[in-house]
Amino acid sequence: MSDQEIIEPKSMQEVIFDTPLVFGDQTIEKVLIRKPLSGELRGLSLIDVGRLELDALFKVLPRVTMPSIPRESLEKMDLSDLMAMGLKVAGFLTPRRMKTDFQNE
Repeated sequence: MSDQEIIEPKSMQEVIFDTPLVFGDQTIEKVLIRKPLSGELRGLSLIDVGRLELDALFKVLPRVTMPSIPRESLEKMDLSDLMAMGLKVAGFLTPRRMKTDFQNE
């Protein structure tokens, strides 16, 4: 991974699950997480999303995952997979300038 990728995350991030999700006869082994737009975080606290509060993740992840993962499935999934998705979303919240400053310290 180049320094540029660390400083400027892509608007889409992939998460490969440790434990695949099963929806009926479909198995999902990975999802794409899309950088949320401001309006998609309506009704949520940015602090809660950044702190990976479960209720905030259960609300935001169905809005930004492709394929969309419903709350009911998020509540039953492997915790390490939920954490991986939450970290991707939280990473989108950090301004580029702050990431650059952090790397230069």
